[in-house]
Amino acid sequence: MQDDPAKAFDLLYGALREYEATFVDASLKACGFFLLALGWVLTSDKAREFVTESDINRRLAIFGLLLPSIAAIVMATRVIRFTRHLHRELDALQHFPQSYYQYRVITPSFAAAVIGVAISPCIVLIIFLIAMDTKKAEKVAKHECITVVQSGTQRAPTQGIPSTWPLRN
Repeated sequence: MQDDPAKAFDLLYGALREYEATFVDASLKACGFFLLALGWVLTSDKAREFVTESDINRRLAIFGLLLPSIAAIVMATRVIRFTRHLHRELDALQHFPQSYYQYRVITPSFAAAVIGVAISPCIVLIIFLIAMDTKKAEKVAKHECITVVQSGTQRAPTQGIPSTWPLRN
């Protein structure tokens, strides 16, 4: 292939072009999926009920959202490194000037912007899931405080508090 720089250029440039297009396409598809998941949780009473039903369900939902977000970041760094490598290979060929292909190299700032857009609905959904648990905990605490006050006892509510915590008398 080194004997024919035109073939080498075509192969390397094609790979660079494909990485650029695939990266943007996959990121937009991930964004669409996360938007769909966000809309589902926001509009479905059953989805919210399932997530708040148990701490395990909520944690699994959060983990299920964090995992593809982290994977997207890892893949973005790989795409950055690989497109830089292709750029160096194309430079070494000296077949065309850099201006012909340099704009296709995925830069860290471009990757951060694309991934930021792609995972922003996921981040919103994770925050929503955490807030759902906080609101549930506040409701439980408020209910217990009201129950204790109404019963006329002087003990503190203990549900959810480890028995090793000191209680004031």
